[in-house]
Amino acid sequence: MEIKENLTPIFIVTDLDWSAKKFANLVYSLQVRKIKKNNSNIQINSIISLIEELIQMTSNNEYWERATFFDIEKVRIELRNLIKFIENPPRKI
Repeated sequence: MEIKENLTPIFIVTDLDWSAKKFANLVYSLQVRKIKKNNSNIQINSIISLIEELIQMTSNNEYWERATFFDIEKVRIELRNLIKFIENPPRKI
């Protein structure tokens, strides 16, 4: 009962975004492999590649020059919860 109440909601994805579901499943796969102490290099490398792709996309001047209002809003929403993980932010926001 405790597992059902506490862990099941973690694995239920209500997001309709296919890429978000795919990423969530990749992370869940990594978590399961870590628990089972299985090799997780494929999952780790995939996650790193996705993060690098996002960073490269948004750290390019061309991206910001052609970005629409909605592109910028999407970046704000997707990255705002990650900013707290930067140990030494370049300046206070």
